[in-house]
Amino acid sequence: MDTVGDSSGNILLEILIKGVRYQRCTIDGIPHGGLGATGFTLTETGPATGIFEGVFRIPVRFCNEAGTELISPAGGSVVAKYHDFSDVFGEVNIFSTDRPSTSSIQFIPPNVNAERFTIPKFSGSIDVLVQGTIANYKDGVPVQVTLIKPDLSSQDFTVFPTSQGSYRAIFTLNADSILGYYNVHINYLGSTQGKVSFIVDNPIFPSWIKNDAEDWSKRLIGDSEFKASIEYLIDENIISMPELTEQDLETVIIPNWFRNNASWWAVDRISEADFINGIKYIVEQG
Repeated sequence: MDTVGDSSGNILLEILIKGVRYQRCTIDGIPHGGLGATGFTLTETGPATGIFEGVFRIPVRFCNEAGTELISPAGGSVVAKYHDFSDVFGEVNIFSTDRPSTSSIQFIPPNVNAERFTIPKFSGSIDVLVQGTIANYKDGVPVQVTLIKPDLSSQDFTVFPTSQGSYRAIFTLNADSILGYYNVHINYLGSTQGKVSFIVDNPIFPSWIKNDAEDWSKRLIGDSEFKASIEYLIDENIISMPELTEQDLETVIIPNWFRNNASWWAVDRISEADFINGIKYIVEQG
């Protein structure tokens, strides 16, 4: 057996000495070397730690690449490569003690697969993908990911970069997800790697409402027309205010400061959730 591996013969761990794979060979009818022949094993350090340890002795002589003669390891380097057949994303990774110089790895700041997401109306889910590349990565050291939600609550995650320093974090949105702005902060070894933001919107918010909000903010339409738009949102239960009557809405005075909110929402400076909350506040205050 040349390397430690699974029952299908796939490589799990391999050792290279002087750039030559430490393998078993037979010379003049006599078998020599090979990692498996040493009785080498990998033992996990604890339940579900994902960290394995093993010890082996450097041989006095080992088989050359062709397996035709024994050579000395003197003056050479030893490299261990761990083959991960399927990481959390189902991809193959090879982690090596002889990792590339960090200067050869280009730092890529975190980025997100879209700036705006519309949550499913009733069922189903949508994945938000944040990814990037760590320039000074170290094998086995996870990336720290912090998700800050619109209500300012937060969740912390850890993801492991690949052997080339790239990482991916996936967040799943569903019909119960909070509307508004989300921020994702990436940290590695105590150093910030950047942040990204995305917006989660209501799936049934008609686009013409945004046009009306912008026109009202510019005084191109009056309060009565804008109130009609608000009434539509309430009637369609996009804004939930079941105890409000049409007469109540007619008496509501929309303050001038809300023109800023309408203008900001029209150009995506605030989220739909912020805009809706502003309307609720105005209506409740009368």
